[in-house]
Amino acid sequence: MLESSRMIPIADFFEAFSSSDFWGKSIILLQLAMSVGALGYAIGHYCNLKRFGERIWEFRRFFSKSRSVFDYQFTHAKSGNPIHEIYFAAMKRLSDGIAATAGFTPGRPSDVEGRTIKKSSFDLVKGAAEEALAAQNQRLEAGMNYLGAIATLAPFLGLLGTVYGVMEAFQDMGKQGSVNLATVAPYLSTAMLTTVVGLVVAIPSVLGYNILARKIAALQIQLDGFTDEYLGRVQSEFCEGGADADGR
Repeated sequence: MLESSRMIPIADFFEAFSSSDFWGKSIILLQLAMSVGALGYAIGHYCNLKRFGERIWEFRRFFSKSRSVFDYQFTHAKSGNPIHEIYFAAMKRLSDGIAATAGFTPGRPSDVEGRTIKKSSFDLVKGAAEEALAAQNQRLEAGMNYLGAIATLAPFLGLLGTVYGVMEAFQDMGKQGSVNLATVAPYLSTAMLTTVVGLVVAIPSVLGYNILARKIAALQIQLDGFTDEYLGRVQSEFCEGGADADGR
């Protein structure tokens, strides 16, 4: 039975690392650098997603209670939140559509009362909203390919180091003409270390990827729902015939 002091053999890891050759150390250091990068990205992106979620919820609560889709534009400034990017991109097209019929760009609530837009103008608003939605969905997923690549590559780098170390061990045995455990054991120990490090890097990366993916999916549902709600309200408020303005 193993002694309790040997449950976490950190000293053995350092010993195995110091016994590694240039290529073995290079693979381990590359894996550790990937681990630091993955950890930094995961923490930073999670904080951004959490902040985005809070702002999206606040915006949608205000928007659902507002009398007009213009109320937020007249009372708030644009920020870098994804839902703001969608809203203000679409509102720019809507303002242009109203300006085309009214002869001026609306700047206060009274300017939009009783105004209507043509179907062609609504199509432009819809296109702007959907284009902004697609861009913000991509923005939420930015860097996820990097995290997924680390989770995939780290174990393969570890396997590469292990195969290389085992190959060196067999070459040494071939030169000696006999199997000497005391001689080949250091090769096998350092060879296994790269696999261990690769798994230590990959497992947290996979967990982080899954957590972020669920968070991103939830935010994308919120953005999709807002886009549909926004377009429905624009039809109801500014299109002649309301929801039937698009021919349905």
